[in-house]
Amino acid sequence: LISCVQSGLSTTNGDIPDYGCSVRELIAGTNPLGGSFKLCLDTSISPNGVMSIEKDACTDFIAHNAVASINESGGDGSSVEEKLEELDNVGDVSVVRSEVNPRNGGYTWKIQFLTDADG
Repeated sequence: LISCVQSGLSTTNGDIPDYGCSVRELIAGTNPLGGSFKLCLDTSISPNGVMSIEKDACTDFIAHNAVASINESGGDGSSVEEKLEELDNVGDVSVVRSEVNPRNGGYTWKIQFLTDADG
């Protein structure tokens, strides 16, 4: 909450008049983003046998603000890259995370599947 403290304001001409200090909310804010999500990849139906491992698999829960890569997580298993690469049907991936969206506190992750899992 922002408020105006008249006693703490002054000008070179003296004190700020009563109408000289006001606070308004121009754009309503939102509650901080939180929680977790899972990513799933279903390769169980591979029409042309492209996928080495045909399986429907989901990651463990991923934090709403998870870092993209193993380099950023220090190898603690919390990055989107690490979560995806734990799946039996995923090989090597590259993940990039956007800057935080200032309007909602969210992120966008771009995932590139580099290699297939060995089958």
